[in-house]
Amino acid sequence: RGLRPHLPPIWADEVLDCLISAASMPEDFEEFCSDLGFDADSRKAEKTHRACLTISRKLRQFLGEDFETFQAAERL
Repeated sequence: RGLRPHLPPIWADEVLDCLISAASMPEDFEEFCSDLGFDADSRKAEKTHRACLTISRKLRQFLGEDFETFQAAERL
């Protein structure tokens, strides 16, 4: 019995994309800009970075101890 939730395929892909992004989200703003091609002098990039960090933290908090399990499921 696995922990795979029953989601429509498109939703499942979106959830897994979020997990991958949350797991690899750079905390450092300069690294975020470099990795994703944003201008480090842009206020919009800074706002986007803060929003991504918030989403990442909320996703980790929501999944709790299961975060790593869901993340590992993507690799199967």
